[in-house]
Amino acid sequence: MIACILLFSQMWKVVSAKTTLTYTPQQLLWYLTFNEWILISMPRVQFNIEHDLRSGRLAYLLPRPISYLGSIFAEGAGTLLLNLIILGTVGFSFTWFCVGSVPLSPTAFLQAITLGFLAAFVWLIFQMLVGVSAFWLQEVWSFNWVWEKLLFVLGGLILPLSIYPPWLQTLASFTPFPSLLGQRSGLVFGNDTGDILWIIVTLSLWGIVSLTTLLYLYKKGLRILNIGGG
Repeated sequence: MIACILLFSQMWKVVSAKTTLTYTPQQLLWYLTFNEWILISMPRVQFNIEHDLRSGRLAYLLPRPISYLGSIFAEGAGTLLLNLIILGTVGFSFTWFCVGSVPLSPTAFLQAITLGFLAAFVWLIFQMLVGVSAFWLQEVWSFNWVWEKLLFVLGGLILPLSIYPPWLQTLASFTPFPSLLGQRSGLVFGNDTGDILWIIVTLSLWGIVSLTTLLYLYKKGLRILNIGGG
């Protein structure tokens, strides 16, 4: 995370000196930090699900008096929470040291962090959704690769979506990626109560959609497993 911050802080200083940027290098660095904070904190629960299915461990876990998906989410959420606290402390402190200021008021900064936690837990459900695809694909690597590349591009990982072509911004608005990354981190360019409420509503809706889809596909996957004698 520190390596990314250092790399892009130097890159944007050079770019800003040679071109006219809509945003300052300091704002862009904070934008990247908020994105990388969530990205690097995410546990790879999708590969845990794949391993349980391919190794047959899932068959031993199902009879337990606890939901398998619930246990995966609980383990992932615990790891995620710890990562968010540690990496947030390191990343935000280092960015503040590099920039010398925070482009948000204390209240807005806390709001952005709170939205980050909400986005991270919704993101975790999507990670589990990728993992459940192992019922059909056996390996989730290829699906996960596509998911990550779409997330990087349509989520605005490196650069804000506002500088994207209009057609790409429209396409991204129909996906969960902006609310997970760029839309939330974009608060560093200007805080607005309406924007915050919209992000909360969007994240909540995508959380409901992802959870509903996850439960549906998991039940269908278990049927395939039972029919196949697994």
